Amino acid sequence: NGFFESEFMACRFGFATVAANWISPNLVRCQSPQHPNGSVELSFTNDGVHFTSTGMNFSFTVPLKVRDVQPRFANRNRSTVVTLLGDGFTGGKRWKCKFGTTKVAASLLSSTEMTCPSPGSS
Repeated sequence: NGFFESEFMACRFGFATVAANWISPNLVRCQSPQHPNGSVELSFTNDGVHFTSTGMNFSFTVPLKVRDVQPRFANRNRSTVVTLLGDGFTGGKRWKCKFGTTKVAASLLSSTEMTCPSPGSS
């Protein structure tokens, strides 16, 4: 609240500073820079010198990528443990797998592996 348009407006993600785009007195838009996984403090400046803390952190995460699913086929009448292999599986989330319209809880084994029980028909 209280943003005013200025050629010096910027956002700071940790130690990385990027230009800000004024949208309205209540909204400023900033493109986050590339950064390793982790959280950093987000701050803002109207004059390019004095940064004010927003009191918020910004979290960077690796994009989720699934490389393989094992097995690829299963009996629809029985539940089967399905393993997903990939990158970017991180803790602190409640992972789920979706089979058709049915969602089931996933078990995170590592940053590259998780398992899900496929739903079986009764």
